Amino acid sequence: MRKSMFAAAVVAACAVLAGCASQVMSTTPTKSYQVGQRIQAAPGDVILSSQAGQIRTVRRWVGILNSPDGWESTIAKDSSFLRRELIYSGLSGSTIEISYREFRGELAAPAFYQSAKYDLAASKEISFKNFRFRVDSADNNGMTGILLSDGVTTATDPPPPHGQKAGPTGKDTLQAQAVARAQACSAQPVATLTANGPGFETYSVPCSNGDALTIRCEFGNCRLLR
Repeated sequence: MRKSMFAAAVVAACAVLAGCASQVMSTTPTKSYQVGQRIQAAPGDVILSSQAGQIRTVRRWVGILNSPDGWESTIAKDSSFLRRELIYSGLSGSTIEISYREFRGELAAPAFYQSAKYDLAASKEISFKNFRFRVDSADNNGMTGILLSDGVTTATDPPPPHGQKAGPTGKDTLQAQAVARAQACSAQPVATLTANGPGFETYSVPCSNGDALTIRCEFGNCRLLR
């Protein structure tokens, strides 16, 4: 009889405590970046990271003999969890090296790793996986730049390279930048007004390969001069 009453009491206590089963207390999807903002990293450090899936804080009833309040909290990742990281691996001459790694589920070691090299003398803009960013400075002490896109969102008005002020603009700045983009000058061209007069504006647009385009706009119609 006493055993039955004790068992019933245990069952009732578990019910009051929301059961002896695990309880999901919180979920944490995160990313370490915002498109359009500056990024920086020292050699070997993560430039940016993002994760899909969930990291859960789980409470499990273990009894008052094993925990002061009877509960044990643990961190768990679901099977669909995916963490992606871009890493700055250094610079040799004008060649920058960027590494990429993925962590899946509960794996502590990378499930996938890849490295790529880019010649900054050819272009300051780098595309790696879904990410695209502009490198403003890089050496063996670190790199800085701007994240232009993550494959979902694209920066509409990225800031100029660090220390460089944006040039003057005019009525047809956006149209001039559209012409430069159509010429594959740069993924995010920045047009600077160099001259204007009655009914016309002239712009200069630096390209990723080091060249510059001159664009003339007359009453909203823009064309490439060179």
